[in-house]
Amino acid sequence: MAEFIKISSVESGTRLLRWFLRHYPGMLQRDFYKLCRGGQIRINSSRCKGIEVLHTGDMVRIPPTLRSYQKSNKTETGEKYSLADLEELRKCVIYNDSDMVVFNKPAGLAVQGGTGIKKSVDKMAAALFPYDKISLVHRIDRETSGLLVVAKNQKAAQDLSLQFQNKVAHKEYLALLQGNVTQKSGIIDNYVAKGQVFEDFSKIPETIVAQRAITEYKILGEATGLLTWVLFLPKTGRTHQ
Repeated sequence: MAEFIKISSVESGTRLLRWFLRHYPGMLQRDFYKLCRGGQIRINSSRCKGIEVLHTGDMVRIPPTLRSYQKSNKTETGEKYSLADLEELRKCVIYNDSDMVVFNKPAGLAVQGGTGIKKSVDKMAAALFPYDKISLVHRIDRETSGLLVVAKNQKAAQDLSLQFQNKVAHKEYLALLQGNVTQKSGIIDNYVAKGQVFEDFSKIPETIVAQRAITEYKILGEATGLLTWVLFLPKTGRTHQ
C-alpha cells in the first residue's frame, strides 16, 4: 500500500524533487520523474510534474515501489536515522533560515555524537539538512532542555561562535527547585572538574585540574515550603556548570 506523509511547516517552500532526494537519497531523478508521470507520486491526491513547491499540510503520496530504496538518511560519518527520527527533530525546530536553525532540544537528547551515543542533534541535523554544512556553535547538557542554535554554513558558524565567545549572545537557564532558597538573588562561585563541584579551591586534589565557574541567580517565584522558580545566568561557560 502507498504511504502518505504530511508536510511540516519546516519543509514548506521545498520543491517536490528536492524533498524526495532528501528523504530517499538513493533515488535517481529519472525514476522520480517516471513515478510522477505514472501518477504514483501525488500531492493531495493530484498528479504532479515534480517541480511543484510543497506547503504546510500537503499530503505527499509515497508509492510502495520506493520500499526498495533505503528509507533512511545517512550522514557523512555513516549514521542512519529513520524518517520518524528526523520528523521528531523537525518538530523541535522553532526558527530556520539559510544561515541557522534553532531547535527546542528535549531533555535526554545529546547535542554531540560520540561513543555509545546513538542519537545526537549534530548528526541528525546533518541528515535533516543534507545540503547544508551543519556546525555546532554552543552546547547544552544532554539532560537539559532548551534552545540550541546550529549554524548551516561556515560563515554563520564563525559569526555565531564569536557572538557566544564575546558574550554578545548569552545563555539563561530556568530551574524548578524543591524547597525554598533563603537569598532572593546572588552569585554562585565555585570550581568544577570531571563532573565534580568544589566550593573550596584549597580542597581540590593536586591531580585534578579545576576551572572556576561563576553563575548569577535570581528567584522568580516560589511556593512556600515546596518549590522555587529560579533564573540562572552563567558568567563562565564550563562543562556541567
